[in-house]
Amino acid sequence: MRKLIAICVVIVLCCSSTTVFALQKQSIIQSDDDNKTISQSNFDDIIPSIIEQIDETMMTTFIMDLVDFGPHPTASPECNQAAEYIYDHFENMGLEVRYQDWYIDSSLYGKNIEATLPGLSDEIYLISAHYDTWDNSPGADDNSAGVAAVITAAYILKQYSFNHTIRFVVFSGEEQGLHGSHFYAKEAYDNCENIIANINLDMMGYATNPQEEGKIRIYENPLSSWIVNEYTIPISQQYADLIDFEVLVYDDPTGHGSDYLKFWKFGHDALFYHEYKWNPYIHTPNDILENMNVNYATKVARFAIATLAKLANSPIIDNSKPETPSSPDGPSIGNIFIKHTFTTSTIDPEGDDVYYMFDWGDETNSGWLGPYNSGEVITASHTWTKLGPFSVKVKSKDVHGIQSGWSNVHPITMPRSSCAKDNFIFRILEKIIDIIPNFLIILFLLLT
Repeated sequence: MRKLIAICVVIVLCCSSTTVFALQKQSIIQSDDDNKTISQSNFDDIIPSIIEQIDETMMTTFIMDLVDFGPHPTASPECNQAAEYIYDHFENMGLEVRYQDWYIDSSLYGKNIEATLPGLSDEIYLISAHYDTWDNSPGADDNSAGVAAVITAAYILKQYSFNHTIRFVVFSGEEQGLHGSHFYAKEAYDNCENIIANINLDMMGYATNPQEEGKIRIYENPLSSWIVNEYTIPISQQYADLIDFEVLVYDDPTGHGSDYLKFWKFGHDALFYHEYKWNPYIHTPNDILENMNVNYATKVARFAIATLAKLANSPIIDNSKPETPSSPDGPSIGNIFIKHTFTTSTIDPEGDDVYYMFDWGDETNSGWLGPYNSGEVITASHTWTKLGPFSVKVKSKDVHGIQSGWSNVHPITMPRSSCAKDNFIFRILEKIIDIIPNFLIILFLLLT
């Protein structure tokens, strides 16, 4: 009889432990079967719940875990450990996760981590941050706080089903020159992925007084201003009791210096959320949790995640992508330092206006040009500064941001002209441009 009682007690205890564990996990992560679809009618009621789930305890835990790796510069064993930590968190949430490896040389290489929450459409919305640190810094504010916000976003938002796909992405190589984000944004550019918007976070956890805690800097470029006007500002006003920020918007076409710049370079709309007060401890051993304001970092995370959620649940538009543009029509042989002009056109099935982006084959592009009428033949020009063969191609997008594929390429060659072949000055100029690509611009500025 005693044996039977003991067995019953063990069974009860095991069931109780399982229930407690399940309840604890439920408070952060819900299973896929429990995902809640956010309808447009109840969306405004759901956002406060999302915001309130983002708390200091969660943010502090992730920041401390990352800081505990110590300095983790790109290509170091510690950076790889941090990557595994982030990957494992995403994988344990049941998200689709992948590494994207990138390589510059034997001393500069790394991996990005991407986790995906699929939506009903092929529109993609990102929240991103870099996870590498400066060589001597544990990187609490720069940028464990940003990574903590991305992981937190995944924990919270995976409970819900959205109209559009959400990606949670972290990069390495930021401190050495935005390398990880370059490879990521270029891959999306090459594949014509419909990345509609990216919320990029870097240095978002430093404030020393209530006045600084009440302000945030948002960096935009002209093509990304719609995110600020239609989402960022309205959210700051509608949920002021939960977020409470004065939003300071900066038109930043030249770039303040983080991963969002690579998204701009490849034609993806992106915003940069940044602390109001510059942190004097970054890139030093004193960039630690004790020199951060976690309450402020949590507010920024709430603001960014609320913006992301609202973007990802914007209405699905019954819309087809534009047809692939015609192959660029233009010269097949040219000369360097001479402008060459090309034409193309496409049709949008709904008759929407369209934008075009030319890839010139020399690691530059035209940026998005337009809008133009559907079916209108448009022109674009480019000047090459190097000799060699190049492949020109073009893609389009409609006013909703939905992209076509790339056109067939148009080959063009920049041969050495016979009159310049033996010109000593020409050869010297060519060598200088190879070494200093912006030499002509610098020379022009000096002369004027």
